[in-house]
Amino acid sequence: MSFFLSTYLEQKMPGVLKKKLPALYFDDGTYCPQIADIAVGAESLSVEVVQHYGQASIMAGAAQDAPMAEVTIGKDIYRIVHIFGATSYSDPEIRAAEFATSRGQSVTSISDERLMAMRRMIDERSHLLCAYGSAKHDIFGVLNHPQVPLSNSSTLRLYKSDTTSKAIIDFVSEGYYDVWEDTNFLEMPNILFVSPEAFKLFNTTYRSDTTDQTIINIIRNVLPSIQAIAPMRELASSQLEANGVHAGGTGKDRMMFANLSPNNYKRHFSPLFVMPPNQEGMKYNVYGYKSVSSVQFDYPKSARYIDYPIATT
Repeated sequence: MSFFLSTYLEQKMPGVLKKKLPALYFDDGTYCPQIADIAVGAESLSVEVVQHYGQASIMAGAAQDAPMAEVTIGKDIYRIVHIFGATSYSDPEIRAAEFATSRGQSVTSISDERLMAMRRMIDERSHLLCAYGSAKHDIFGVLNHPQVPLSNSSTLRLYKSDTTSKAIIDFVSEGYYDVWEDTNFLEMPNILFVSPEAFKLFNTTYRSDTTDQTIINIIRNVLPSIQAIAPMRELASSQLEANGVHAGGTGKDRMMFANLSPNNYKRHFSPLFVMPPNQEGMKYNVYGYKSVSSVQFDYPKSARYIDYPIATT
């Protein structure tokens, strides 16, 4: 009886307390443009690729053998996969909620919350797929696309206590200007993705004892087109190894320069489709899925991966 009395005396506060979840920056379009254009039933996407060839010559006015221009047309194909999830709720749960509501109680909808949990589950998988791809399913991600150039020969101990600020700035600047040179001076990256450890280092290490400028201030000054330096846990060595980008024990973090624009890279998707509830006995099963493509890197040389050891000795 005391339990029921205490329940009657409770004052329920508005709103529902929920666990705070990390943002899904790859899936929500922040770090990879997302295009909602996958048609129902499609299993792959293709994009025409046109190449122009030819070089004009300086010739006499009466010349009849001018060099010919040529064009080749091919296509790039990107696979589509479907990410599935499901949830369920029972008839008694629905009846109990209806009963409580009829008595004026504020009740959290179990069915709605489970549907939200299903959506989050699918979005998290979609986020990881966009970040790392999947060799098993022939899907490429933003952080390990095979056509993006990789710098992996540096032995600089970025996190070593006696590594100078100048060495760090020179290391980062070299990767930036490599992108510029690789694209025949057409592309300059506008964003630098770094691991949380590197982001902390850049923000807390000063250029010298006589200035209040940190490394991150200097990087923004000396790399003119960089608009943002973004930390992401997906670039930490442990995450790269856990998701198959690096072999176990590689011990290297990765940073990535990119030109964040759908003209350079993007991913295609179709929004989450939730199927009608299917009743099985006293339960209602609900299934949902989202279709996503491999990351389409139209100009992979506009980006660059830079791997470096995390060892401090």
